[in-house]
Amino acid sequence: MSLREFVTRREAHEHLKSRGLNCAIATLAKLACVGGGPPITYFGASRRPKPLYRLSDLDAWAECRLHRAISTSGRPMHSCPIAVKHAGSEAGAGEQAAS
Repeated sequence: MSLREFVTRREAHEHLKSRGLNCAIATLAKLACVGGGPPITYFGASRRPKPLYRLSDLDAWAECRLHRAISTSGRPMHSCPIAVKHAGSEAGAGEQAAS
């Protein structure tokens, strides 16, 4: 695993935006707390550890949010297979796993 794989929340926003997928920094922060966002890793043991995202996780998460058709029930016709949290990564204070 290379440290170059990780980006800050602002860089994650810019990465998604450069691909035409606008996801606000505040939205990424909220999803880190309530679940449903891209997998996240925290760096640092301070009271406010720095949230970091892997570029490959951002791309996989964004791809799962794209869909072509909506069923007549209004639900997407596929589900996203990526994990909310990588095995072995430590969750931050406000992070909850999506169920």
